[in-house]
Formats: sequence, C-alpha cells, structure tokens
Amino acid sequence: MNYPDYGYVWQPNTDADFKPYATNGNWVYSDYGWTWSSDYSWGWAPFHYGRWFYDNSYGWLWMPGHDWAPAWVTWSQSGDYYGWAPVPPRVELNNNWRPRNEDWNFVQANNITYNNVNRYVVKNNVTVINRITIINNVTNNNVTNNYTVNNNNTVIYNRGPRVNDVENVGHNKIQQVKINEGARPGQSFKNNQLIIYRPLIKQNVQQANDKPAPRKVMNYNNDGRQNQRPGNMQGGIKTTDPGRATNPASKTENREISS
Repeated sequence: MNYPDYGYVWQPNTDADFKPYATNGNWVYSDYGWTWSSDYSWGWAPFHYGRWFYDNSYGWLWMPGHDWAPAWVTWSQSGDYYGWAPVPPRVELNNNWRPRNEDWNFVQANNITYNNVNRYVVKNNVTVINRITIINNVTNNNVTNNYTVNNNNTVIYNRGPRVNDVENVGHNKIQQVKINEGARPGQSFKNNQLIIYRPLIKQNVQQANDKPAPRKVMNYNNDGRQNQRPGNMQGGIKTTDPGRATNPASKTENREISS
C-alpha cells in the first residue's frame, strides 16, 4: 500500500484479529535479549526488520526497515505481569514515548515463553495497565557479521526485562537459546537454537521517483471504514492457513521486501 508520509507499507493476509508480536508465535530469550519466534512463514522479516503501526481504517500495517533486531517492541512490568507493544516508525526507544493502552500485551511472568502466547494475554485489564513501569533496557548493540546498519555501526533496540528478574517473578527457569543464521527465507527452532534468515539489507540512496515499487500496490483510502484489509476485502489472495499462501505467486511476494 502507498501510505501517506510513510511510502510503501505492507499488510499480511491474516485474520482480522491479527496483532504483531502476539498472534501465532512466542518469546524466546537469546543472547540478543527477548526474541520473537514467529510461526508465520514470512515472520523472519516483519518482526525483525522495520516497524508496525496501527491504522484505524486498515488495522496493523508494516513499514519496512534495514535494521535487524530480536523484536521492535517496548517493554513494561506490572506486578507479576510483563507487557510489550510494537514500536511504530520514527519513534526513538530512549525517549518518553508510551504506546496506546490497547497496544499492550500482558502475560504473567511464568507464561511469557509459552507457545502461542496470545492465548495467555490479559486484555483490557485497567488495573494492570495503570500500574506499569516502562522497562528501558535499551541496547546499543555493536554490529557484527557485516551488519552495517548506520554510521555508528550500531543498532538500538530494547532487550526487554532481565531474564533473572523474570525467573524470580515467575518462579521458573528460562532456557536461553542461540540464534544461528538460516540460508533461505524462514525460521525454525530445534536443539535449543533459533535458526532464522537474517540477510543484510542495504540502504540505497535514491531519488524519490526512482524508489523500487512492489509488483502490486494499492493506494491508501481513508474513508472511515474499519479494517479494510487489502488481503481480505481488496481483491487479495485468500489463504486457509495465515502462514502460508495458497498460490506460488503470492508466496513469492510474501518474501519480497522493498525498502
């Protein structure tokens, strides 16, 4: 979609209740901090590069980016609950920005690593939301393995709550996993390793009219309707499994990222 001020953004063909960093996935703790492990075939890309934001007419949309992180979210704690929320484009993690209340996902500490963690999310709990403390465990991670992401060769993201704190609150031991590079788009988990495709995304300096365009683009239409999901209502390809496309052409398009 050609979105005002942001340029090209993308929306997955999922159910209307889709929520980034909540639906169809779970958290693992790695040497990079809390890392989102998605069960979607395309999850290696939009949960680790770029930012998600909410549009009142279309729902959740993703703006591509060049920097890899374990997850582009902010974190908080409320008693024995931990919460996270997507960080939208152009928001700095070390300022006083705070997500909308409805963007938070809260789970008890002992549920944070559960598969399909969305099943355990506490929603619309005013008491939990009103007691939150923002966790500013922001990391200026030195780039390795040829990951040059900016002039300082660093990428700034929030590692999330310290694993020892989560273990103490939840009274359970959390096994740290190792991230290994995958050779092709996708991700898998085995032998306590998260194998994930993590390509180097080079940022090319181009004129605005030379910016590469996706093969299929629709224009943003803010006419007040709710959840005009392009994949479901605008002629997109239907799928029975939200993580898989039913036709090879759309499966290829899911893997293409134009920044």
